[in-house]
Amino acid sequence: MIRLRIEGFLDGSRVQRELWEPSRWEIQEAERVTIEIGNSTSSTSASSTSSSAFLSIDLVQLPRCLSSSKVGVGAVLWDGGIVLTALLASLPPAALFGEVVVELGAGVGAPSLAAAKRGARVISTDKEVAVLGVLQQNVERTGVLSPSCRLPPEPGRVALRVLEFGTERGDAAAEALADALVGIAGRSGPSSPAAALSSPASAAAAAAAAAAERGGVDLVLAADCVYSDGDGESPDPEALCRVAARLLMRRAKGSAGAAAADAGGERGEEERPLFFPALPSSRVWLASEERDAETHALFERAAARHFASVRRLHLPAEVFGRNAAISKKKKMSSSGGGGERGENPWGHVRVFELAGAGAGTESGRSLSAAEMRALKKPRKRGWP
Repeated sequence: MIRLRIEGFLDGSRVQRELWEPSRWEIQEAERVTIEIGNSTSSTSASSTSSSAFLSIDLVQLPRCLSSSKVGVGAVLWDGGIVLTALLASLPPAALFGEVVVELGAGVGAPSLAAAKRGARVISTDKEVAVLGVLQQNVERTGVLSPSCRLPPEPGRVALRVLEFGTERGDAAAEALADALVGIAGRSGPSSPAAALSSPASAAAAAAAAAAERGGVDLVLAADCVYSDGDGESPDPEALCRVAARLLMRRAKGSAGAAAADAGGERGEEERPLFFPALPSSRVWLASEERDAETHALFERAAARHFASVRRLHLPAEVFGRNAAISKKKKMSSSGGGGERGENPWGHVRVFELAGAGAGTESGRSLSAAEMRALKKPRKRGWP
């Protein structure tokens, strides 16, 4: 289950509160948010302690800098970032160890920190130094900031870089980053598959060695990067998919074509379980709230142009299901604040896996003027 602990000023008073379900206003008004992810047996009551969580991330954010004239949407946590963080936390312990992970539009950095706590070598990016300021605070508070400028960082460490997709400079930065990450020197690991399975430690070493041998980027993360902003600048879904594909297409010698082979199926809305005996060696995980159909349609068309496989991931009930104890107390309460969302209170967030970079239906293109106008249409007030 997902539990959020928030601290800050709400309605002029200093408060500390627990949340078991999404509440954007309360979350984004807080100055500090702690995300705790546990399974259905370890988080069955509101009185359970943080020691039962199998991953906990403490974040600071800047609720008074949310306007586009200040830091912008990257100043606070959004629901897609919470879901992507929980998704990473629910993976087997060695699933990401040693892998090179790049997060685009990281904001306050929750998914990057989750990946680092799972042993990944993380490069966390955003478009401006102002956004990277709050991101750096959170990385430093967690104790995972890379002590050197070397790329990629060591397992369990996070390096920070400026990267803005949708601009020529951003495309060039993505190319340079991908090139810098190819050809990583291998690390020694177990000598056989049997040895890799003998203990979590040796399995983690094997995963690190395999990731290093491949070179390049293994996983691209993006949370809350698909939306329409009537007041500010809307991200270009085409540019997002293009940059993600470019990061994944730079592979070490001997792995050419691996991305296409990893696609493992056809495009479509088919959901697949979140249990991977072997994860694809290069993929994108993108989480986004279902805000409006038009924007999501633009994203899905862009994804199909750049990737051979576009799939929606299933969110496991043991992590994303409704807390039974809390739900029972609220069953007869008013439906204010968005109402019920069935058994999964986070069901308004969609998570996609894109695989097979560079093997899509056509070469990338910029959005047309009509498509960009569609992204800038006024939307429901209070949504970015």
